Amino acid sequence: MTTRPGEVYRVDLGAEGKVRMMSRPFFRMKSYANVQGLQAIQHHEMIGPLGTIYGEPLERVREALRFALEL
Repeated sequence: MTTRPGEVYRVDLGAEGKVRMMSRPFFRMKSYANVQGLQAIQHHEMIGPLGTIYGEPLERVREALRFALEL
């Protein structure tokens, strides 16, 4: 499976987690991307894609990742 920047998936975090959305602009309420809670996942844990974020929301996530990872 090949993913692209900005694609939105639900991810099954297993028995101790729950299925989480990976942020998109078409939510009805304000949403957040948790860039400090990064973790590796396997392709079979991904459900979707559900949509794509682009423009300023994607740039804000990229900026936050640069800051969190000190890039």
